[in-house]
Amino acid sequence: MAPTKEKRNVRISGRKRLVRAPGFPRPAVKPAVARVPRRFASLDQAGLAYARLLNDPCNADVAAPVYMGTGAGYLTRVTSDLSFATDTGLLVVQPGSWGTSSPNGSCWYATQTSSTIAMTFTNYAGPGSAFFSGLAADVRPVAACITTIYTGSELNRSGVINRAQLNGADGLSFNGQTGDAIASYFPKEDRMPSTELEVKFAPGILDGDFSTSSTAFGAQHGALAVLWRGLGTSSSLKFRVTIVYEWRPVVTEGIIAPRSTGSKSSNTMDDVVGLLSSKSPDWAFTAAKYALPLAANWLLPGTGSLVSKMFS
Repeated sequence: MAPTKEKRNVRISGRKRLVRAPGFPRPAVKPAVARVPRRFASLDQAGLAYARLLNDPCNADVAAPVYMGTGAGYLTRVTSDLSFATDTGLLVVQPGSWGTSSPNGSCWYATQTSSTIAMTFTNYAGPGSAFFSGLAADVRPVAACITTIYTGSELNRSGVINRAQLNGADGLSFNGQTGDAIASYFPKEDRMPSTELEVKFAPGILDGDFSTSSTAFGAQHGALAVLWRGLGTSSSLKFRVTIVYEWRPVVTEGIIAPRSTGSKSSNTMDDVVGLLSSKSPDWAFTAAKYALPLAANWLLPGTGSLVSKMFS
């Protein structure tokens, strides 16, 4: 008798069990990668390169951002150092402001002899401002970080460091406040470090727009901040500000501007930053040499899909 498609009840060891008639194979099982959440279903090579740069602005290969639109420019990494020896201070960096005129100098800082004295910001032009002010028609930030380095002796090491990833409007709101008053606004607090501490940039809504040096500190632009208190006498702190900019030359320089091809990635900023945050919630506060590396095997060959173990 020819097999039929109907299932038959067969008694096995006192229990009923459904068995499939001969000649009818089991249905195919979906691959594990299909269970990856759709939001993080893929990260292409260009998106992964940018994620590496956000995670390690100081050392990773410069890579084009995944901003929307058709703008394109030259990628340049710039850096400069600031040193302070006062008891208390605050450094705020908004990479989207790169000019030299206050209050749009990319960096603001304030220092006080005590954490209970109100702070008043002083403008600092920031790394690369002289170069861009002379050669660039407009600029936009790609990646950035502040590295905090204690340069005093172990005997005199004292105090705490607070770090925050915020926006430009938050930075302005700290003006006139005491160090103790704003400390609770900073999510990360550490004792004065014997190693380097970092805080990294996540772009704001308007950071994808090319802008001139008149861009003001605002809530639509990402910013970084470091607060220190109780540094003590005979000690000092060094802050290394590193920013990767994308810039377009002024017409009078005779430099051919890159073609406006737009982003080479199909990923959005939410895809890239969301991936970093889901894999390592503290990525913005972890020095790259101690952070989980963004390995090439995070991609499935030929597809750009994330391996399922990332979400296990």
